[in-house]
Amino acid sequence: GLGIPAEPLFRSGRICDTGTSANCNRGIKASHGEWIRVIGGDDLIPERALEIQIAYISQHDDIRILTGYCVNFKEEDGIMTQLPSPKKIDTNPRFYESTAQEQYQYLLRLYDFGITDGTLIHRSIYRDVTMYDENYSLIEDLPFCLTVTKAGIKYHYVDTPTMLYRIHDSVVHSNGEKIANQRIWDIRRRIICDMIKPNIPWYAILIRKKIIVDNIIYWFIFNVFHNKRSLKSRAILAILYKL
Repeated sequence: GLGIPAEPLFRSGRICDTGTSANCNRGIKASHGEWIRVIGGDDLIPERALEIQIAYISQHDDIRILTGYCVNFKEEDGIMTQLPSPKKIDTNPRFYESTAQEQYQYLLRLYDFGITDGTLIHRSIYRDVTMYDENYSLIEDLPFCLTVTKAGIKYHYVDTPTMLYRIHDSVVHSNGEKIANQRIWDIRRRIICDMIKPNIPWYAILIRKKIIVDNIIYWFIFNVFHNKRSLKSRAILAILYKL
């Protein structure tokens, strides 16, 4: 297990907002196990998922990172409802059949943010390759995935649900009348500028549909709608997200 935090989360009577990456790193430093599993505070681990993962690892000595697929759910009034899961890396067998460098190139093209869901990671990765980059405080997964695959560490896959991911009503963790959390969107843009764009040809940036659409969505949310919910904003963003 991850154990308890190595540092207090309270200072001067207030909770410290250290961000997701720092929270993960604190837990990892406090842990003692050979294999580490990071999970969000409101997500769940399916029954027998860890047992299946450990059994698979015991039969494959070369594995240092093992994931499965994610099942989305929503909970209302104590009732859990399974939701359809979008097609992402965790449902793409070809990704896991690829080499580490091929996985790195795939991530550069799609920069999927969900690949660490339900993943067991060997302690040596955190010790010898990378911890979670605290420069990107609220997005821990993509910078980590890019760094380890670039270093030649391959993501392996076992065909079982390893994460029950709670879906919120928000667009990237918005709350109240806001459409989106601007801190998260700004960090996404910094990751693209720091880790994606320098590692793909300049001309490829011009034809990357996901980068273009993300920029359009960002412009609409924060410049046109000023991050305020309305029927018009929801309708237009729904269309953009389908592109």
